[in-house]
Amino acid sequence: MLFCRKIPKYIDLTPFLFYDIDTFLLQYDENDTSGLINKHIEYGTTSIWFLIGSGADIVLTNYVMLSVDTKLPAFDIPDVDEKQLLTGSTDNTLACDDRPFAYEIRVENHGSEPAVNVMVQDELPSALKYTPASTQIDRTGSGTCYEPLGDIAGESPLQNGVKVADNLEICQNETTCPSILLRFKVEPMQPPKHAMYSNIAKIWDDKSTLKYAYLTNQNLAVRTKVDFDCAETTKELYTPESTACGGAVVVPDDDNESQDDSVDDVNTDNETDPQTDDDIPPFEDEGCGCNLVF
Repeated sequence: MLFCRKIPKYIDLTPFLFYDIDTFLLQYDENDTSGLINKHIEYGTTSIWFLIGSGADIVLTNYVMLSVDTKLPAFDIPDVDEKQLLTGSTDNTLACDDRPFAYEIRVENHGSEPAVNVMVQDELPSALKYTPASTQIDRTGSGTCYEPLGDIAGESPLQNGVKVADNLEICQNETTCPSILLRFKVEPMQPPKHAMYSNIAKIWDDKSTLKYAYLTNQNLAVRTKVDFDCAETTKELYTPESTACGGAVVVPDDDNESQDDSVDDVNTDNETDPQTDDDIPPFEDEGCGCNLVF
């Protein structure tokens, strides 16, 4: 109940402020389930539940700031989209309606501790068909050493989640940053006009778990529209350079290339016979009207 009365103007009406600040620094210990914080905060979360009680004759105003530092690995790459579109269209944001296109996923750890048993999952929408045996992984992160990553029962290994690394160290800088690349092909299934595909991947490890998996591109799906007027020339999605792994790039022979003019093995000893003076054809003046100066 409030009692009010008229107060002279000369009396200072600045209210008295009483407050109490309580600060708790709670350390999480995953091996000690009896600890105070373990009862209120689940590892990997940034929220807490608590109950505040007060007497009936007390007006209670409460303001809480909660900071939870769990020191987990973090798969959010600063200023970079972890998931990209690889397309045969001249417009890199469009997918051709009559041929496969691909997705590429980059995995890096920008957190506070190494990641253990890193998993990646990419569930395709029903309107996209996975291209068998198209999943590849580049554990160097360079984009030049892709290797096959086998399908599971004819389906993409990413559909139900696949382990891409036992351990993934923390990214320190541009030169010291362990990185993993994944890519796979899909094909539109009779897309209607103005069709659009949305796709997102999940990345997690033993500590973050699938429940709190990181969603690529900060939970923004890669949205792909369809190009119904792609050129007939097919743009190669997987180039030979991307699978070279430091070796020579195999280039197909040119049918018009001149034949080998080395000396044949005359005596059939499986070795090239050395060229002698007798093998050199004599010079013949074909009457070109030139003066030869020796």
